[in-house]
Amino acid sequence: MPLSLLAATDGSESAGLAVGLAVSLSRGEHLKVVAVTPSQAPTTLSLLDEIATVLGGSPGSLAAESHRRAELAAIAALDSARRAVESSLKQGEWRLSGPVDGHPAEVILEQLASPDIDAVVMGGHGHGALGRVLLGSVTDEVLVHASKPVLIARDTRADGLVVALDGTPSSERAAAMAGLLALERSLPVHLVVAHQIDSIALPVADERIEASIREAASRWAARVRACSGLGAATLDVIHGEPVHVLTAQAARFAAPLIVVGRGSDAGPARLGAVARRLAHDARVSLMVVP
Repeated sequence: MPLSLLAATDGSESAGLAVGLAVSLSRGEHLKVVAVTPSQAPTTLSLLDEIATVLGGSPGSLAAESHRRAELAAIAALDSARRAVESSLKQGEWRLSGPVDGHPAEVILEQLASPDIDAVVMGGHGHGALGRVLLGSVTDEVLVHASKPVLIARDTRADGLVVALDGTPSSERAAAMAGLLALERSLPVHLVVAHQIDSIALPVADERIEASIREAASRWAARVRACSGLGAATLDVIHGEPVHVLTAQAARFAAPLIVVGRGSDAGPARLGAVARRLAHDARVSLMVVP
């Protein structure tokens, strides 16, 4: 059964990528696009009133203008999304919703809780130190609290996947989701096991360590291939820091999407270290599966 996707937009460039990727993955079918008009925080409203007074305006005037502009941007984003879907597929189960006022993360999580939505696609804001600031609280909050997969879009392409395996239930769920995406669209999938086991610290021969690691990785891969329909997926076992290994493999295979579990140590209000770093630093799209 095709995945039903939710794409969240606020009219920004990164949100436009999210809509484009969602259209690419859904081919215009089983897609809902929601436009969000962010509500202003009390501190912001108070400061806007102070500025309006200094400029000779009335309290509330700047806040009203700010909201009006945000609403116009959301309406324009919906119109752009409509054109994108219509150009991709003339027929299909797709819906437009909004603009919806409210805190963006809360709006997205509420929409995502609907039983007819399988995953959400959101915009990402670059990478590196600046990216960490710009990614902001909205994406972080959704990543932490979502009970369904969250896809951070940095490209509109979806023609290959790199999937992280680490033997945990979280990574197996990620592989299952990757399988659904791949089977519907005949996408190539590359399974990757990245480890940092140093033979110097272990009292056994190097070859025995390497053989044990590869045997475990093969078991994990066999399990997800059998359960997720990934029989044709390749497997690479690589020594190295996981984030570096995954991004390097994505570059090697020209795969625009990395799929990871939220993390073996991630509770209901935590995000695993690998998923968090990829969310902030990866140059390709990222799906985080809880």
